[in-house]
Amino acid sequence: MSFIRNIVLLGLIMVLPTSVDAELCRVNQVIDGDTLLLSCEKYNGLVGLKGIDAPEMAQPFGLEAKEYLQQIVSGQELTLLKFSTSTKKGILIMPSGRSVNASLVEYGLAWATDRKDSPKNYLIRYESVARSIQEGLWSQDKNQTPWEYREINHIVDDELLGFHGTKSAFTPEDRTSKSGTQLGECYKLADPVDRYVCRNTN
Repeated sequence: MSFIRNIVLLGLIMVLPTSVDAELCRVNQVIDGDTLLLSCEKYNGLVGLKGIDAPEMAQPFGLEAKEYLQQIVSGQELTLLKFSTSTKKGILIMPSGRSVNASLVEYGLAWATDRKDSPKNYLIRYESVARSIQEGLWSQDKNQTPWEYREINHIVDDELLGFHGTKSAFTPEDRTSKSGTQLGECYKLADPVDRYVCRNTN
């Protein structure tokens, strides 16, 4: 199955986004399968992964999506692309050049939010491959999308809370040093599972 995925996905690499404003980031906290608390060069706060929607924590594969996201971003210096300050969403790129967003869809741990099948919509193609080999959540007969789940349970998507941190991990003198962030003031997120995001109060 992995061989089939690799063959199909090789043809999708050419349609990945290539040019955008970018800034370096480090992960302070993984909130769930598609939301992180980042310290970047210009922005600190919640970032949702653009173009995808992972299961909520109370849904099947919600925990698996969060754990996979933690695994691939832990200790990494990431590049944030196409970040919107209004939607709090962007594309995260690993040092290898792979898209974090696409990786979650590829392994069946998130949906592509744009449902149009077009040459430019590489995420829906990743999803189609994951479906065809019954990867991750596609191993189940029936799946409720996260947006349906949130609507039924009256849940607000995490990044829409507009949470911001207060201090960057980066300084002009040392862009590569670790932040040593002290997390203080915390906020409960709107979710059936008790989850909190904490602000840097340094």
